[in-house]
Amino acid sequence: MRTSTGGPEHDAGTPFTHIIDAFFATARRYADGTAVIDNGRPTTYRELADMVSLVAHRVQELPSDPELPVGLYECFSTASIAAALGIMAAGRYYCPIDPAMVGERLSAFVDGAGFAEVLVVTAHEAPLPEPVHRVRLDLSSVPSHEPPEVPHSPDRTAYLLFTSGSTGTPKGALLTHRVLAVTVPALTELYDIGPADRVLHFTPLFWDTSLEELLPTLSQGGCVVMDAAADIDLHGIVTDYGITTLNLPTAFWNEFVVYLLEEDTALPPCLRTVVIGGEPVRADMLERWRRLDGADRIRLLNTYGATETGMVTHAIDLRDLLALPEPAGHVPIGHPLPHVDARILDERGEPVTAAGVEGELLVGGDGIALRYHRQPEMTAERFTDLDLGAGPTRYFRTRDMVRADASGALEFVGRKDHVVKIRGVRLDLGEVEFWIGRHPGVRAVLVVDRPKGRHNALAAYVLPGPGADTAALPTGIRAYLRANVPPYLVPSTITVVPEFVYTRSRKIDREATRSRYENEAP
Repeated sequence: MRTSTGGPEHDAGTPFTHIIDAFFATARRYADGTAVIDNGRPTTYRELADMVSLVAHRVQELPSDPELPVGLYECFSTASIAAALGIMAAGRYYCPIDPAMVGERLSAFVDGAGFAEVLVVTAHEAPLPEPVHRVRLDLSSVPSHEPPEVPHSPDRTAYLLFTSGSTGTPKGALLTHRVLAVTVPALTELYDIGPADRVLHFTPLFWDTSLEELLPTLSQGGCVVMDAAADIDLHGIVTDYGITTLNLPTAFWNEFVVYLLEEDTALPPCLRTVVIGGEPVRADMLERWRRLDGADRIRLLNTYGATETGMVTHAIDLRDLLALPEPAGHVPIGHPLPHVDARILDERGEPVTAAGVEGELLVGGDGIALRYHRQPEMTAERFTDLDLGAGPTRYFRTRDMVRADASGALEFVGRKDHVVKIRGVRLDLGEVEFWIGRHPGVRAVLVVDRPKGRHNALAAYVLPGPGADTAALPTGIRAYLRANVPPYLVPSTITVVPEFVYTRSRKIDREATRSRYENEAP
């Protein structure tokens, strides 16, 4: 099934606009406007443009091969934003370093990325391995600078980001300026970002959601807001700063909704758009969202995408779904954005032509990555040229199983990686999570397979919902499952746990959560 008329030919007549050119044009137009508020400290567009220009000139002086990435030691600040933009303005591409990485993991990351220099824009210590050269820049007080003259090509690499590694070994994806040229305008329109908006910068630069927060905002004259308290007092931060747009991992949105219900607190009146993504949306959480005071006036956008596909490829406004009297089963991930060529292929590699039939989602178009960095075999496995009727076209194999509903919107069914065999029966862990998540006493659930005797067995870890009887919850879930699903979908163990372990991108870390609780199951 072809789920979009997008793809390379879709944008053939659209002129290429470099994201850095768009930023500097906006900075000239809104020079005295506030570009960033960093823990209460404002920076104007003029000041940010000067910082970006200074970084660009300094990067141009670096002696390393211009085809190598420039490392960026992330400090989640205005300076980090300026450094990322400045590296791109110099014609180089950046690779952010998570400061939580230390020791052998950091050394392996630096070696895999292959950069010779790392920009450090924080006064804190940056424990980088030798022989990497630290380039320290003080951006606290910057005189006026003009940006350097750099020829811009859509095929030049813009950034290198590594996947979270929650389903395997991290892989570095190289994304070009062509990706940004098609994706940023599409997201700007989807999120309806304008100069009056204040967008929370919630995600560190080493995850691509940060680009969804930053680039549409800074290309339109809006204001990016960051505050260290957002993790623990999101409602207060949104209210105090007048945030209009939130972009949250689905797991964190779940916690936010539960908190608001428990505290009987209304959504802030300034908030008009909430974007969620990264994990499937549960129908019961959608029902809880509907009960919040103020939810009816807020756009709730469910999005789908991968690092390798340039942030977001599919989206849907869930307000129509919320208007239905009964909650849906599977919450859709939506329709392709205009630049996306999305296809569904069955197990034989043939296109799916009917709604309701499952297959693997392949994504093509100008928004997909160039390749994996220094991993040619993995590149050949996941990026493929297929002729599906319009000549050979390059696609990325997502390994996500989807199906289209009658409207053409896609529903996420599960990961190929999460298909396991239990006593000879193939099943998707996501399907088990879906059914457990429908139990009214469950706030969140994670299902894994683990050895039990001579066979593998399913183990479920459950976060209880508000007011749930935690002692009786496993028995209640088991009874609910036995009444609704085949026996092979009922986990051998169901354990109520106080919390999950999350990755730095705030997705549930399946392996770390399993390791923490695997000896606690009855």
